[in-house]
Amino acid sequence: MKNLAEMFFHTVQKFQNKDAIGFKGRYLTYLQLYRKVLKLRNSLIENGVKRGDVVAIYIEHSIGQVISLLA
Repeated sequence: MKNLAEMFFHTVQKFQNKDAIGFKGRYLTYLQLYRKVLKLRNSLIENGVKRGDVVAIYIEHSIGQVISLLA
């Protein structure tokens, strides 16, 4: 495995239905988290963000913060 994205993908394949993250009573399985990450990633790409571009993330601690970092 080369990077965080690959490690995350392999973890999703192995533990799809297990809880991956929880915050303030809200939980996502690895598969749910992966789908949300892909949705944001695709949105960024559709809006012209390319590999190597710098994207600022300004969000309070939340599941959305983790999704943003992984996307």
